[in-house]
Amino acid sequence: MVVERMHKHPDVTVKRLRRFLSDRLVGHFYGRKVPLSLAVSQQQGIRDERAARAARFLPVEPGFRWGPVWSTAWFRITGNVPEEWNGENVLAAIDLGAETTVWWNNAPREGLDRNHRYHHYEGGPEVDLIAEAYAINPLVSDWGRPKDPPATPCEVGECFLFLPDARLWSYYHDFRVALGLLEELPRDEPRFGRLLYAMNESVNAFSREGIDAATEVLREEWYQPACASAHKVSAIGHAHIDTAWLWPLHITMKKCAHTFSTATRYMELYPDYKFLCSQAAQYEWIREQYPGLFERIKEMVKRGQWEPTGSMWVEADCNVPSGESLVRQFLYGKRYFLEHFGVETKDMWLPDVFGYSAALPQILKLAGVDYFLTQKICWNDTNVFPHHTFRWKGIDGTEVLSHFMPANDYCCNMTPKQLLFSVHNFKEHGRSDRSLYVYGYGDGGGGPTVDMIEAGLRMRDVEGLPRVEMEFARDFLRKTFEEARDLATWWGELYFELHRGTYTTQATNKKHNRKCELLLRDAEMLASLFCGASAYPRDALEEAWKLVLLNQFHDILPGSSIEEVYRDSDRDYTRVYDLLRPVVDGVVQESRGEHVALYSTREAGFGDLGTVRLAGGKKYQSIEWAEGGVSPLQQLGEEALFAVPPFGIGRLSGKLSETVVPASILSVDERTLENEHLAVRIDDAGSIASLVLKASDQQVVAEGRVCNEIQLLEDVPNNWEAWDIDLFSHETVRSLPGRAEIEVVEHGPVRAAVRVTKTFGSSRIVQDIRLAASAPFVEFATTVDWHEDRKMLKAAFPVRVNSPRATYEIQFGHVERPTHYNTSWDQARFEVCGHKWADLSEGGWGVALINDCKYGHDTYLDTIRLTLLRAPQAPDPTADRGTHHFTYWLYPHLGDFRQAGVVTVANRLNSPVRCVRTASPVDTHSFLEITAPPDGPKLVVETLKRAEGSNDLILRLYEAHNARGKAGIRFGFPVVQAQRCDLLERAVGEAIEVRDGTITLDVRPFEIITLKLGQGLA
Repeated sequence: MVVERMHKHPDVTVKRLRRFLSDRLVGHFYGRKVPLSLAVSQQQGIRDERAARAARFLPVEPGFRWGPVWSTAWFRITGNVPEEWNGENVLAAIDLGAETTVWWNNAPREGLDRNHRYHHYEGGPEVDLIAEAYAINPLVSDWGRPKDPPATPCEVGECFLFLPDARLWSYYHDFRVALGLLEELPRDEPRFGRLLYAMNESVNAFSREGIDAATEVLREEWYQPACASAHKVSAIGHAHIDTAWLWPLHITMKKCAHTFSTATRYMELYPDYKFLCSQAAQYEWIREQYPGLFERIKEMVKRGQWEPTGSMWVEADCNVPSGESLVRQFLYGKRYFLEHFGVETKDMWLPDVFGYSAALPQILKLAGVDYFLTQKICWNDTNVFPHHTFRWKGIDGTEVLSHFMPANDYCCNMTPKQLLFSVHNFKEHGRSDRSLYVYGYGDGGGGPTVDMIEAGLRMRDVEGLPRVEMEFARDFLRKTFEEARDLATWWGELYFELHRGTYTTQATNKKHNRKCELLLRDAEMLASLFCGASAYPRDALEEAWKLVLLNQFHDILPGSSIEEVYRDSDRDYTRVYDLLRPVVDGVVQESRGEHVALYSTREAGFGDLGTVRLAGGKKYQSIEWAEGGVSPLQQLGEEALFAVPPFGIGRLSGKLSETVVPASILSVDERTLENEHLAVRIDDAGSIASLVLKASDQQVVAEGRVCNEIQLLEDVPNNWEAWDIDLFSHETVRSLPGRAEIEVVEHGPVRAAVRVTKTFGSSRIVQDIRLAASAPFVEFATTVDWHEDRKMLKAAFPVRVNSPRATYEIQFGHVERPTHYNTSWDQARFEVCGHKWADLSEGGWGVALINDCKYGHDTYLDTIRLTLLRAPQAPDPTADRGTHHFTYWLYPHLGDFRQAGVVTVANRLNSPVRCVRTASPVDTHSFLEITAPPDGPKLVVETLKRAEGSNDLILRLYEAHNARGKAGIRFGFPVVQAQRCDLLERAVGEAIEVRDGTITLDVRPFEIITLKLGQGLA
C-alpha cells in the first residue's frame, strides 16, 4: 500500500519534531529503576572517604532536609545491581539536594549537580558508595539584597540505579542536535528542506520500524560534510571556577574536587574529550587535599586530554594589583605548571576579568607568554570592540597576539545555535579562519556535560555548521597565528565599559592589598640587604605572596563577593602582616637598644627630612615618627630630626631643641594654612576656597568653585550593584550640607593642621588638612564613619588647568585618558582606574592628586575627582559600612608631572621611612643610587629579592616617564656580575659589565628591567 505524502508547512513539521523530542525521547531511556537507600552523617571535619566510612550514619528518605549553608554532609548510598545488569553501563541518579561528589578508592570520582545528574557506576553487584555534598546559599544574589537562607536549605530527592537503552540514548542525541541545527537554518536553504524531510521521515520510521531504522534515516542526511570554506572552530571543555564569589574559599575547594573529578571521569568515557583548566592555586588545593585526584589529573595531562593553562596563580584582576603582583602571578603560576606537569604555559587565560592594563603586553612577553585570551569586553555597555583576533600593543610598544572568543561566553553549551552565532559574530573573516569555543558550566564550576560532549562529537564535519575539532587551546593558538593574515593592532589599555565600581567597592580590602604589596616590597628588599643567604626568609615571603595573590582574584579584590569572602580575606591579610612585620622591623636591629636607626626603600626626594618622637626616656620604649612633622597634642617625649639616603639606612641628626629647623614660613589658624610653597584658605564648609602656588602666584582653585569638595552621589546602578557605577549617578551630585566644625590641631614647628568635621546622613567625616614645613602639597588625612546605603562618596578638585587629557599611574607606567566626552569611547571612560596618582597639567604647570589606597577616579574638563567609598547592597549588604582611614595629597606643581617629580612624591606617601632601635649607632649608607640626565629615563626600583633557586639577587626596575636614554646604577653592596633576565629569572642576552660597583643601562620608554646580580656567594 502506497501512502501519499502530505506537503506540510515547515513550521508545523518543526513543531511536530519538538513534540517528538520532548514526549518520546527525553527521559525515556531510563528503562527499569532500582531504588537506592541513603544514610547521612553531618559530622563536620571529615576530609575523605576513609574517614567518612568510619563515621556514624543515620538512615534518611527522600524529602530529608539538611544544612545549614556552607556545611557538608556525607551520605552512604547502598543497594544492589540486578544480576542481569552485570557488565553493563549502569548509571545512578543521585539527588542529595546540593552539589555532590561521589568518592571511589578514597578519592573524588565524579561530580553530580543539577546539570550533571548521573553517576557512571563502576562497582560490583552490591552498591556501597560514599558521597560528599555541600550546602551553598540558594538565595544569595548578585542582583538584589541577599536574603537569609533557611536553616536547612537542601532537600534530598530520588536516588536510583538504571540501565539506559543505549540505542535510544544515541538516537536521542542524534535527534536533538539535528533539531538544533534545523531551527537555525534559513528556510530558503536547500539544507533546511532536506534535513526537515529526513527528520520527519525519521520520526515516521521510529513509529513503524523502531530505533535502528529511525537512526539510519536521520544519519544518512545528517552526516553531509561541511562546505570547503567552512570556518574552523576549536572546541575545548572548560569549567570557569570563581576562586571566591557567591561562596567562600572552603566551598570553592570542594567545587574544584567536584569539577575536576567529573572531567577526569568523562575523559575515561570519551577518549576524544579534552578539558582546559587554569589557576595554579586551585591545582595546589587539589594536590594538598585530594592527592589521589591530583595524580589522575597528571595522568590525563600525559594522555593529552587535560590542558593546564593560564600561566597565573589565580585569574587575577588586572586593574588594581601592582605591577610586581602581576609579575608574581606569572612567576608562581608558570613555575607551578612546570614543576608539577612539565608544561610551560604560553597563554594568559582571563575570560572573566574587568579590564586589562596597558602594561600587560610587556609583562606577558617578559614572562614567556605569547598569547592573550578573554571575552569579557563583549559585555561593553557602550561600544562594540572591533576585533576578535588581533595584535595588542602595550604602553611600551610590546605586542602580544590576542584572541577574544566570539561566542561572547566562557560557559558555552555546545549547541548549533551558539556555534553559528560564534561564527557569524567573528570579526576577522578574511584575516583568520579559526576561532576558539569554550564549553561547559562555569562560575560555580561543573564543566561540560555528557550532552555537550555527545553534541560536539556529532558536529565535527556537518553541512550547515563550522568544522568543530576538539583540541587544546595551545594548538588552536599556534595554528591561528601561523595562518592569520594582516592582523589589526589595538594600542593601549583594553578598557572594560562596565563594572567601573570595582575600582572602589570593598575599600578596606583594597587598602589591605596596597599595604601588603608595599610591605612585601620592603620585606624582600630589607631581607636581601641585611639577611645572609641562609637566613633569607624564603618560606615566609612565598607564603605571604601567595596569600596576597590569592586575594587578587577577580571577584575578591574588585569587591564583588559575599561578606564571608571578606572575612576570609581579612584573616589572610592578618596572616600576611604577621609573617612580614618581624622581617621588616627586625632585619636591621642588632638587638633592642637605645639608638634609633631609620631606613628607606625608596629614592631620594621630598620628605627625606622629617622627625621622630622619642618617648619613654632614654630607653626609648616607643618611637612615633612622621615625615614632615608630629602632633604637639602628643608631647610624650623629645622630637628629633632624621635624614635617610635613598634605598638606605640613616640615623638621627639631632634633637629639635638643639637643631635649627630648616627655614620655613609656617602659619595656621582656623581658616588658613601657609608655608613657603602654598597658601591655603578654608571656607565654612571645610572645603578649600583658595590655594595659591607661590612660585608662580597661581590660583589653583577654579573660579567660583572650591577644592576638596566632599560630594555625595546616588549610586543605584541598573545591574550588579557591587560591580557597576552608571553615568547617571553624576547627575545626582550634592555637596555635603551645612557648616563644618573646624579647629586647629597642629601648629608647628614642622607641621600645621586644621581638623574639619562634618556629619551627614548616618555618617561622619573627619579630615585633618595638613601643611608641613617645606612640603609642596596639602595633605588630607581622612577618617570616615560610613553607614549609607546605595551612595557614593567623592572628593572633587576643580582646578585652573586646561587639558584634553589627564594622566594616571598604572602598573609600570602611566596612561593618558580624555577629559571630555567627544565620542562614545571617551564618554564610556567616565570612571577609570589609577594607582597612586593622577595628574592634570597644561603647558607650564598642573595639579596631581595622590592617594595611599584608592583607585577609582574621574576627570571631566577641569575637575579631577577621587572616588572614596561606595555602599552597594549586593552581593554583600555590609560592603564598605564601617570606619575607614585613608590619606590623599593635592600637589600643585610647575611643569608637567615629570618635571614636578610626581612619581617620587607619590612613592613618599606610599613607602614611608621606617625606624627601629639598635644596640649601637648605625652609619648612614645608600644601597642603590640611580643616575640619569634630567630629561632622560626615570628608573623606579620595584623589587630587590633573592633569586628563585639561588643566592643571587634580583633587582627589578621600570622606566616611568616614557623616556629613553642611558641610566647608571651604583650598588652599595657587593656585586660581581649582572645579567638581564626575563620575569621567570632566566638569562636574556649578554652579561652586563660591572665597573667599580656600577653598571650602565640603555633604557627604553616604559621598559621593565630585571637584573640578576651575582654577589660571589656559594
